[in-house]
Amino acid sequence: MKTLALLVIPAVPAFASMGQELDVDVSALEQRVDTLLEAWDGARPGGAVAVLLHGETLLLRTFGQARPAGDAVESDTPFYIASLAKPFVAAGVVRAANAGLLDLERSVRALFPELPARFEAVTLRHCLHHTSGLPDVYDAAIALDLGRDAVSSNAAALELLARLPGPGFTPGTRFAYSNSGYVLLYEALERATERSLADDMERELFGPAGMDDALWLDGALPRAAAVPGRPAAGGSWEPTDFATGMRGPGGLCLSLDDLIAFERAWYDGEWGGRADLRAAVLEAPAASEHPLVGRYAAGWMLGETLGHASERHFGGAFGAGADLLRFPALGLSVLVLCNAADLSPTDLGEELARAALGPLARRDSGAVPAAAPTLDTSTWAGLWIEADNHVPWILISRGDGMRVVSLADLSLDLVPDSAGLAAPAPGRLRLRPGKDGGLLVEFSAQLTLGLSRPTPGDAPPTAECAGRYSGPAGSVTFALEGTALRLVQERPILSLPVFRSSDASTGVYLCDAGAAAHFARDTDGRVTLELSVNRAWGLRFTREDED
Repeated sequence: MKTLALLVIPAVPAFASMGQELDVDVSALEQRVDTLLEAWDGARPGGAVAVLLHGETLLLRTFGQARPAGDAVESDTPFYIASLAKPFVAAGVVRAANAGLLDLERSVRALFPELPARFEAVTLRHCLHHTSGLPDVYDAAIALDLGRDAVSSNAAALELLARLPGPGFTPGTRFAYSNSGYVLLYEALERATERSLADDMERELFGPAGMDDALWLDGALPRAAAVPGRPAAGGSWEPTDFATGMRGPGGLCLSLDDLIAFERAWYDGEWGGRADLRAAVLEAPAASEHPLVGRYAAGWMLGETLGHASERHFGGAFGAGADLLRFPALGLSVLVLCNAADLSPTDLGEELARAALGPLARRDSGAVPAAAPTLDTSTWAGLWIEADNHVPWILISRGDGMRVVSLADLSLDLVPDSAGLAAPAPGRLRLRPGKDGGLLVEFSAQLTLGLSRPTPGDAPPTAECAGRYSGPAGSVTFALEGTALRLVQERPILSLPVFRSSDASTGVYLCDAGAAAHFARDTDGRVTLELSVNRAWGLRFTREDED
């Protein structure tokens, strides 16, 4: 392995000022990488990684195979980067908006009249920062068992979105990651200008940066790209079932050489979208804060990793994965691409960052909140429901602490403090008692949610919940499986485990994959269903055999 000499270029990162100088032990870094990647010596899918300081390469490794034929991964092999496409799409959209080609304050219905009136309050800026509240089309396709066809193109995704419920909360008031918003952003520029965002990005952003291997999906994985796969019997490997044609939430392939060229242009200040994107990031609302990703701002997760301010985005789908982790005050960048379904790009990225940071790496930068000796966390354990949109929260007692799980991509350990329960730094979530036996969830000073216990009512017994249900978004079928219920899936994108109830009197059934089904009877005695699968909330149905 050839290691490039370090050339420190004084530069001002995009979103933070320079801090202390980082002295990387390259030899120790290489040894750690060799240990991390030693399992990828055989014939199996692999990836490519790099560590950069101020845009200059300290370490570059490629490993494994790009295709089952045995082609080795090279630094110019394009990989499907899934949601890591979002920072690039956001940059293209922001650049177009600053050029007067697109108005980010317009309602999405101004450009997408096929969307119903319930989407009127959503703007393109809400989509940019994931504060739109839009139900996620990918998760909706899982919930409705629509198969890959529903997410095979932006046109198919828009048709599905038009059938889904409106925003799960008032747009602009909180964060919820939604691929639907980035479908709208990608399509918005093309509708407003009759110009291709992909062409604009290749001409104005990728080309000047030297990102020569960039490839956009057109319904299938490009021939030159690495094929995602998983280990198979006999020491071989087989491709995963890759199928998506959406652009905006993903749809882009980049090589390690592309990402290195991007980081160099970024730190040199020569990347065309950097100044525009910086302005968009700085104006991102406090409502885009999230206890796990930090503040989501125009395609970047601005938070803290290993005790240092970080700018990050990652992605993963269909066995492919990517992570771009940048520590702006230190000038350190970690790049990971993989086509191995059994490899976590984010775990690998953080291990590389830990090795590069050396003694500067920390697990967190804040003290654990002091325990409140009078707090009995066991009384908080169980199921809770958001008052406004029926999103379930599950609280699990863990000795003096508690684990909190919500369907909206949140799973976090909390420990007691003087006011209730809090996430140790860098988490930002706090849980404390509310009125009338409720709980308050504080995401920030600007955002507090109220939780209450499910109210026992006229919930149908489990056996009566089985059957076929129909609603505005489509139809679903639940089958009885012992004391549990299974969502029947004939074309699963993701197979969901059975739904179980801890208290049948509430009519709420949960499954381990982040889904909830709430069965009830309406005033006419009909069995109704409200189904939520992760970021697709509040899908409502009525059982078909009911008059």
